[in-house]
Amino acid sequence: MRYWLLVAILVLGCIAAAPTDSTVRLVVSTDLGETVLINTQVTGSDNTISLLGMVSDVETTYGGKFVDSINGIRTRPDHAWFYYVNGELAGIGAAAYVPENGDTIQWDYHGYRGNPFEPAYLEPPSLE
Repeated sequence: MRYWLLVAILVLGCIAAAPTDSTVRLVVSTDLGETVLINTQVTGSDNTISLLGMVSDVETTYGGKFVDSINGIRTRPDHAWFYYVNGELAGIGAAAYVPENGDTIQWDYHGYRGNPFEPAYLEPPSLE
């Protein structure tokens, strides 16, 4: 009896832990949203970098944890790719963040001087 109870708990735990697909709006832009390169929706249960790879050519560094290039636009010493979740600069690495259903993820390529974490908020463009 205890054996079957343990099996039932393990099976239910696996079912509850299974990731579910989320529909996420994905935006790729440059110059703080001035130029929008991609503005679409994707569905999946992967991290932010994997979802980005569904609609663009992504190159990463540091074991896949840092986006180095999107569609050939490569990070430079004074420009980098930053990502925002629902308009706010993300506080977690993109390889670790799994978006929730309805999130807007915006990757923006822009320069930075002094503080690379400004702006902390970026208004996403309207979905076309």
